[in-house]
Amino acid sequence: MKNLTQKTLILITMLFVGCIYAQQEKGIIGNDNWLSYWTDFKPKTNDYGQPSQILTGNITEDTKLTKREIYLLVGNVFVTGNATLTIEPGTIIMGDSKSNGSLIISKGSTLIAEGLETDPIVFTSSKDIKKSGDWGGGLFILGNAPINQVGGVSNVKYGFQQVSNQNALYGGENARSNSGVLKYVRIEYAGKRTKDNGYFSGITLAGVGSETVLENVMVTYCKGNSFNVIGGVVNLDKMVSYRSNGNDFDFNYGTQCNITNSLAIRSPYVSGSEESRSMSISSYNRKEEVDYSKKSTLVTAKNISIINLSNDLASAIEIGLVKERYLCI
Repeated sequence: MKNLTQKTLILITMLFVGCIYAQQEKGIIGNDNWLSYWTDFKPKTNDYGQPSQILTGNITEDTKLTKREIYLLVGNVFVTGNATLTIEPGTIIMGDSKSNGSLIISKGSTLIAEGLETDPIVFTSSKDIKKSGDWGGGLFILGNAPINQVGGVSNVKYGFQQVSNQNALYGGENARSNSGVLKYVRIEYAGKRTKDNGYFSGITLAGVGSETVLENVMVTYCKGNSFNVIGGVVNLDKMVSYRSNGNDFDFNYGTQCNITNSLAIRSPYVSGSEESRSMSISSYNRKEEVDYSKKSTLVTAKNISIINLSNDLASAIEIGLVKERYLCI
């Protein structure tokens, strides 16, 4: 019951804040359209070519991925040992379906994925005919900012088999920690379902600190949650979630988040009817795993547009395909 109460209070706060700062047209359809050039709402029309390089195992030293190659993620690829992975603008990275390809930036390591408005970085499916959930977890960034789980440190398990090594830990005491830059990036067709560990997400930010730059990121056709934020202190600007089967934005375990100028476009015909929402906000899943001395989840949202692509919205609400009757943020 306490978990439900916390969710309700947070949502009421969001609605109140949202009615003060109503959605502005600038940035969506105004003179400065931030969606231009780097977003893609019809990714199936793209032919990215075939992989020329394989990424697998651990990356333990500074490494740069270049635009001239197309990379295939095979299995869990960890960036570890305080290494920095740099990805050039325009680089294409494909996820392998059979091995649940995923890229994981471990605590202490850094990702510099700074695309350009006219040359974004793309994570996508390696299949010729692409669909939601083709491949694994897209991208995991694990930092050492605070979480409210008992012990202050946890092991990532969203979609993974139980991973119990140092490379999969997240959480700590450095709220301002810096895991790098993620800017002008698209993640397509991720979120594969696993037999015992649920769905992967498009992007998972776990214990990520406030000095990490997170701007202009688009997740399309994800079978799980588009954005999965676990604890940490994060600033999200210009995020786009398009036709996710799960939640567009999922916040949990003491996340302290400012999200601004962002967009979610949902379809009730692909989203899960029982659990999926545009925004899911919790402080924990089970009360026995939470440290009550730590902060509860707090999300401050400004200029958020949430759109349902329904032929009959009233009917979709009535039969439970759409959970949010309105959201003014």
